[in-house]
Amino acid sequence: MSAKSSRITVQQREQFLEEGWFILESVISEEHQKIMRDACDHLIDLMHQEMDALGVDHLHISHRGKRYHIAKRHHEAPRLTEYVFSDLMADVCRATIGETAFLFYDQYVVKAAEQGIKFSWHQDSGYLGFSHRPYVTVWAAVDDMSIDNGTAWVLPYSKIGVKTLVEHIRDPVSGDKCGYFGQEPGLPAVVPAGSLVVFSSLTFHRSGANTTDKMRRAYVTQYSPEPIYSPETSEPMHLAVPFLKDGQRLG
Repeated sequence: MSAKSSRITVQQREQFLEEGWFILESVISEEHQKIMRDACDHLIDLMHQEMDALGVDHLHISHRGKRYHIAKRHHEAPRLTEYVFSDLMADVCRATIGETAFLFYDQYVVKAAEQGIKFSWHQDSGYLGFSHRPYVTVWAAVDDMSIDNGTAWVLPYSKIGVKTLVEHIRDPVSGDKCGYFGQEPGLPAVVPAGSLVVFSSLTFHRSGANTTDKMRRAYVTQYSPEPIYSPETSEPMHLAVPFLKDGQRLG
């Protein structure tokens, strides 16, 4: 699909620039949704094996039976790369970060039934903590999303008055980083499975607890307009996999 026939409208492009986010409802194909559900089950099984081997119930910011953040393992799940490097993702990248794109990061964010815990207000760039060109986060609803099951909430730029990176503080208990402590409630993404919430790495967002009797799964991919280099090692951070060049998919 060419940039001219993109799924993203002019209004959505403008909203991304002005407010830092937009929603695409029910755009992921049924086939890709099944791949994403199967991949999530597979990667949770692998994480449980890793926890068992270490004799722990808490790895990084994942908590067994409560919340899972399974990062940079798209290549370990059957066919998941078909979604990660899809025409849909190419459209999103062209509309937000431009004609050049690299896969920067990917992760499943899973909240277990009746136990999933909340995630604090943060900018994704806040987890890097240094100046860089903003990237785009594509938050995919693997399940139907509601306030009750802990969907994502966003703070539009106009609500918080911030479009730049701010300092974040890590919670020693949860491992979360938090960069906003104000009273703005934000806007919830109440969307059906197969929808996307697209936002800048500078957009504040959070998620609530899952109080329902079903698992809540989201899959997040992030794409940068250039490799992001570590200031300590001068090496590319995370994945830095080439995806688009001059607007065209590579490989």
